[in-house]
Amino acid sequence: PLLPETPITQLDDLADDALDALPAGIFGVDDDGVIRHANANARRWPDVDVENAAVLVGSDFFADVAPATNSAHFRGRFEDGVAEGEMNERFFYTYVRRQGSPTNLIVRLYQHPDRSMNWIVFRIL
Repeated sequence: PLLPETPITQLDDLADDALDALPAGIFGVDDDGVIRHANANARRWPDVDVENAAVLVGSDFFADVAPATNSAHFRGRFEDGVAEGEMNERFFYTYVRRQGSPTNLIVRLYQHPDRSMNWIVFRIL
């Protein structure tokens, strides 16, 4: 698993340092895909080249940070979850970078039904 079940259900309640301590890359995004949180491991995303993941906050995940996710297989699942008000999807995704070779990821899209933040959790395989 990317994360134990208990932390995934508690992502909304974790402080930034606790998010940074988790072993997976994590983006917290709003319903429009704008990044509101990015943990330290988020900078491992294939097209990201930053020293500090905090600079990603305010960016559009699908347009600016991860344009190769703008597909039915990834963004479509995200938008379906937003429309339903709950998401808990796990899938493999081959991310085709702007430059370089494709990268295989395991991804989890998560939103607790009582919360408004959407979480994109990933690990490079």
